[in-house]
Amino acid sequence: MTARIVLVLLVSTFSCSGGSLTLSNAFIEKVKNAAVIETSFSVDHTLKNPHKIDSGGNDGDIHAAGRDTAIRLPLVVEITNAGMDSQKPAKDAMKAAVGDAKIPLAGIWRLWFEHAGKKPQIQGAKVPKPADTNPDHVFELHPLSEVNGNDCTRSFQPIPGYDAYDAERAFGEEYEKLTCTIRITGTAIQIESKKAGINHTQFHMQIVGKPKKGIGSAVFVLADVFDINDEEEKLNASPVRMVFVDGTPAAQAVAALEDGDRMNLLGIPRVDLNKVSAIAKGLASNKTYRGPLPYEIIVLAQLPE
Repeated sequence: MTARIVLVLLVSTFSCSGGSLTLSNAFIEKVKNAAVIETSFSVDHTLKNPHKIDSGGNDGDIHAAGRDTAIRLPLVVEITNAGMDSQKPAKDAMKAAVGDAKIPLAGIWRLWFEHAGKKPQIQGAKVPKPADTNPDHVFELHPLSEVNGNDCTRSFQPIPGYDAYDAERAFGEEYEKLTCTIRITGTAIQIESKKAGINHTQFHMQIVGKPKKGIGSAVFVLADVFDINDEEEKLNASPVRMVFVDGTPAAQAVAALEDGDRMNLLGIPRVDLNKVSAIAKGLASNKTYRGPLPYEIIVLAQLPE
């Protein structure tokens, strides 16, 4: 039986109460300790202008949707701080590529069950051409670090005028309470989770240990999380892994920290595939995990103290 058939059989036997995604073991092992994925992307739709900046989804990003060669899932990609002058070449390259040949992209991979829709998503299945810039999807490259050779990493900074969720709301009321189901076969892992709604959050972190290099440009550090306005009450049950891109201002700042040091950050959550992999490897054949959703935080920027 081919891996493709195994994936289809795996999904066909389960109902989806929120979002369902099946990823190959090989893909998970390749990206679980990486920050950035490089791919070739067909731009089917892109916004003409960035979102306005306010709160919630009005985050100043510009979205594009399309199909790629590395992730092979419904895919949305986003340039953060897209109104900055430094991001104009990337935006122009994205617009010029709509309906044309594939262009190279790189960005921080993000798996999050916010726009999953009702149908299970299976890595490697045929990806339909999206109808707009926000098709049902659970996988993103967000934020982008490069578009057709144009560097986007200068966008990794605070979003002027944006009101992010406070940590007590984001971590205390959502991230720490999300649950999931993980199932395995010999070739794939299926993750099911209910819809999540909170993206950008501002928080105060206290690092546990020292930063460590991951694959490629990834830098990781474990940390405890506090609300910026309440730096005494810890909001996480166990240390949360923070994901930095080497060379960005936030990564340079965290590199100078020692165990127990603190800093304020702006970030967005993603599923922690390193923990998903460990959970799956600990399951006996055909067993199922039901419990907290493993998550980590993509760090977009350091915030002032």
